[in-house]
Amino acid sequence: MEDSTIKIYYKVLKPVKKLYRFIFRPKTKGVKCVIECNGEILLIKNTYGHKSWTFPGGGVKKNETPEEALKRETKEEVGIKLNNIDFIGSFMANSQFKRDTVYCFTASVPNKHFKIDPIEISEARWFVVSELSQLKPNANRVLELYKSHR
Repeated sequence: MEDSTIKIYYKVLKPVKKLYRFIFRPKTKGVKCVIECNGEILLIKNTYGHKSWTFPGGGVKKNETPEEALKRETKEEVGIKLNNIDFIGSFMANSQFKRDTVYCFTASVPNKHFKIDPIEISEARWFVVSELSQLKPNANRVLELYKSHR
């Protein structure tokens, strides 16, 4: 997307989308993944929204399984192709006026190489789990599912 297209989206289309969600409260599906490498996990900061540390993931498209969505989203956001993923649970979230089922997974990768999509991701970094203390509620829910799965 061009910079001007992004600006139009955030100034015009995003408020319309928010109003639609407020009125209709749509059901949506999302995915998140705890990507592990040598005892550390990868977190990202999006270029939009709350801009706090969270886990890679995104929305599930129509006719797409959560597993397919997860593989697509991690490839798009951080350039990582996931092969072996494990489902660790799900939860309901109601942020942004929608009823969102978030499917959570974990996957291990052999190295810490990643390549962010700068349009969508402002930063990515590997963390030791004990370093994580200031995550937003939904990211904390993903982390708790991960901890209980280990």
